[in-house]
Amino acid sequence: MQNDFYTSTEVSTITGCSRRQLQYWRDKGVVVPTVNPSGKGRNVYYSIKELLALTLMHRLLSLGLSFEPSVQVLEMLQHGETWLFGESLEPSQSKRWMIALGIKDYSPAVLNFDRDFAIEMLERGGGILDLASDSIYQHLKRNLAEFKGEVIPSSDEYLSAGGYESVVFENVPIYSKELLRLDSGKAE
Repeated sequence: MQNDFYTSTEVSTITGCSRRQLQYWRDKGVVVPTVNPSGKGRNVYYSIKELLALTLMHRLLSLGLSFEPSVQVLEMLQHGETWLFGESLEPSQSKRWMIALGIKDYSPAVLNFDRDFAIEMLERGGGILDLASDSIYQHLKRNLAEFKGEVIPSSDEYLSAGGYESVVFENVPIYSKELLRLDSGKAE
């Protein structure tokens, strides 16, 4: 997997990011391809490292973060959790974070997941998004396998290999039995 490179068209199919998004993010320096980053069309190739960053950006945007906070979270993780963006889809560790959104300015902070702090933030009117490294890797692995026409492991096989079981609530993955209602700001 280390020597795999993908074109913009392939990356768009694999990650769900549009080619326009890829171009915009490349122009803004958010996710820059490894091979010939200044090239156009077929001269641009993305590595696994960039696929992981793109998968994360797509995920953050789909969770409802706007562009700037998504970029800030991506940068925080790239600087603080460098292992997450390695050249392999076999991570050296597994980690769960929460993205805390400030009450007044909604600037994001990436913290290790803490249930009590999450509830406190919600009660004060802030926002919390749950993010697990396993879900990023699993999502990209499944998309790559599907792209290559390979057999995709079932969720039972994934769980038996140590993955998180998740419940999806309004497109936000929640990894506990208690649902933190992001829209009302209260725990149920």
